[in-house]
Amino acid sequence: MFDTLLMANPAWYFFLLLLAGNGLGVSEDALAVWVGGLIGRGELLHPVPYYIGALYAGVVLSDTWTFLLGRFAHSMVGERLKKRVFRDPKKADRALLKIQKYGDKVGFVQRFSIGARLGIAFMAGFSGISLTKFVVGTMIGAGITLPLQLGLGYLMRAHISKAVELIRQYGWIGAVIVVGIFVLIIRKKLKHDID
Repeated sequence: MFDTLLMANPAWYFFLLLLAGNGLGVSEDALAVWVGGLIGRGELLHPVPYYIGALYAGVVLSDTWTFLLGRFAHSMVGERLKKRVFRDPKKADRALLKIQKYGDKVGFVQRFSIGARLGIAFMAGFSGISLTKFVVGTMIGAGITLPLQLGLGYLMRAHISKAVELIRQYGWIGAVIVVGIFVLIIRKKLKHDID
């Protein structure tokens, strides 16, 4: 019955992706790979473009929702958090300005950050990056990552459960690498500005 439910309606995938934007343990990557496998096996109940459209819209809106939650959190606790993390408010403002300066690409970059999208999108919103630039970056990034995920599922259609499990087990490695690189870049820029 669960398999039938997952094949049934494209709106179901859209809804699951919105849950992912709230941090409710739904893997966007696994879901897209799963759909790619179903496409490969010809097991979808509706035309393929409906599923692709639902996945694409769900991914973009999910990331946008997470971004807006970060923006809301900043408006509620931003100043208090800056005072706790940074002793000097000027340093905090400089750090946020750096993130804003280089952060307009974060919508695109976070689409490639398996396992870290939620945190990256939230922090992008918290730092005050332009919503428009974030969404445009997310849309462009999703236009690249979604076909890759669907393609992986299509190629592994005979072993789709193994592909989904692989993503679940090893997705954190990609997240650590991307977040590590992002932190190193920001740290280097902040150190350069302080010196």
